Amino acid sequence: MRSIILIILLQLPVLSQIIFQKPLSERVANYHIKATLDCQAKMIKASEKLIWRNSSQQLIRELQFHLYMNAFRNDSSTFLSQSRKLYPDTPSRPRQELGGVYIQRFVLNSTYDLLHSIEYIQPNDSNQHDSTVVKVKLPQPVQPGEEVSLEIDFSCKLPKIIARTGYSDDFFLLGQWFPKIGVYQEGKWYCHQFFPNSEFFADFGNYEVEFTLPIQYITGATGILLREESGDSLKTLFYRAEDVHDFAVVAWPKFKQEIRDIKGTRVILLYAPEHSVHSKRYMTAITAAIKYFNNWISPFPYPQITVVDPPIHALRAGGMEYPCFITGGAIWGFPAEFRLFPEEVTIHEFAHQYFYGILASNEAEEPWLDEGFTCYATLKIMNHAYGKSASLSELFNIQISQIDEYKRSYLKRPDLDSVWKASWDFRRRAYGVNTYAKPALILHTLENFLGQAKMDTIMRRYYEKWKFRHPRTADFLALVDSISVRDMGWYFDQALLSTKVLDYEVDSLSCEEAVTLDSSQGEAINEYHSRVVIKRLGDFIFPVEIACIFDNGDTLRQNWDGVDSVYVLDYCTTSRIREAQVDPGQKVWLDLNWSNNSMMMKKNYFATIRHWLQVMKIYQQSLLGVFLF
Repeated sequence: MRSIILIILLQLPVLSQIIFQKPLSERVANYHIKATLDCQAKMIKASEKLIWRNSSQQLIRELQFHLYMNAFRNDSSTFLSQSRKLYPDTPSRPRQELGGVYIQRFVLNSTYDLLHSIEYIQPNDSNQHDSTVVKVKLPQPVQPGEEVSLEIDFSCKLPKIIARTGYSDDFFLLGQWFPKIGVYQEGKWYCHQFFPNSEFFADFGNYEVEFTLPIQYITGATGILLREESGDSLKTLFYRAEDVHDFAVVAWPKFKQEIRDIKGTRVILLYAPEHSVHSKRYMTAITAAIKYFNNWISPFPYPQITVVDPPIHALRAGGMEYPCFITGGAIWGFPAEFRLFPEEVTIHEFAHQYFYGILASNEAEEPWLDEGFTCYATLKIMNHAYGKSASLSELFNIQISQIDEYKRSYLKRPDLDSVWKASWDFRRRAYGVNTYAKPALILHTLENFLGQAKMDTIMRRYYEKWKFRHPRTADFLALVDSISVRDMGWYFDQALLSTKVLDYEVDSLSCEEAVTLDSSQGEAINEYHSRVVIKRLGDFIFPVEIACIFDNGDTLRQNWDGVDSVYVLDYCTTSRIREAQVDPGQKVWLDLNWSNNSMMMKKNYFATIRHWLQVMKIYQQSLLGVFLF
């Protein structure tokens, strides 16, 4: 069926402009945008017609819109001022590198001119210099189920690339470039200001975009290109996208293009000419991601995705996701043995098509639900495609897996902040680890605890239940409890809502030999009384397996709930104990220190060696970061 859809799409100019015969979403917000790019002035002039439906059961008396580009309108905006607080080395931007959105016309239902009713609001921080959110009072309320039309004329001054949007020389990436209505649910508007660490939240709908620009430019976009009309110096491209919640465009005159069909999905790769050697690596990575998701969660529902490789001078546009559109990143001469660029970033951004694109959670309020799930998926795909032990790198014969990198990131700041909180509420330097690395380890540890089959069922059910909707953390947690048939609140309360850390240690190991007399045989028998002391050093309580290995090859296993801080095991056996191990299968990835998880009767040289090898690996990763970035 999907192959038939793809064939139809390739003939769309002469057949139909409908992509899906049956809508995939509720299509609450539908846009028709006509835009012209002035490449010299770095300016977009556009008109937008929005058809918006009140999908709630309440009367709505005002509308709220995002004007994301106004984050770059002045140095006192919340985005730029907070950026300097979070990252003190952030320089002020010259005036010519700033941007902004300017509304010239705002008409409701072709009747009411509401331009002068627009009011800038600051719902999160009361910063009067921030103009990223506006509200518009309506002359009459919108009834439940009623549709309204809004005609908006606006211009958008593009900033020099920042936050993966803007221009660099003659390269343009347009992200969050048009007035975009917020989400109304649960009796209120979700329309937050733009913060340095916050991303986006919007309703699904259809987009029809007519985009005019100089004829020499090569473009890619969220939608399907229906047709192209060319004049002497300009051309207009007609795009359509259905059941998405955003629309991005890229344009650059020097792009090279490669197109492939991968499992019924048309993949368009736009790459810089100097990166032609990397085109195969891009395609290998996106192929691995599409195939893995097809089997793991569900086939990709859209007929097309565009992958963008920006030139080196526009590398800050790399590593970003929009519906059916991702940007990667590559550097000429970057060794194939190091797979951060372009493989990991490509797989990561494609995973966002599911966790953000289809499962459209509120990235601003619950960023872990997007980035954390995406990192978890990235880990699984990288392991599957490139092998577990060296999925990220085998440069200089140093094997680094994807999960090694997440663990390294987590260990730098394991207890700085909690996970489940709004993006603007994190402490300084806490957003990255608590939104990306730690959630990936939380989900991977959960998989090891419940079993892969059950975890896979959870992920598939989560997708099926919440696709093309707005799931919350509570929805996922309820699903985990339901499918696992147990209350997992004890785990998530600690993992998501606290800064507790998990660390188990074999504290001591002793063995005393005793000789007893076998009364029936009249012979002396050697017995060994062994004691193992396990300690929980952290305050995170997690059940763990303990393995005790004896000289005769026997292994006795014991499960400990971890509730007490000390756990003592006593054995009386006919063989001497040789070693004790906590979490012998290394399933608990939240454990801070695996080097203290084992002890031998003789000095544990192997554990010491393992510890220092882990330390060396961390230093090697850091050195790679210094030399390669």
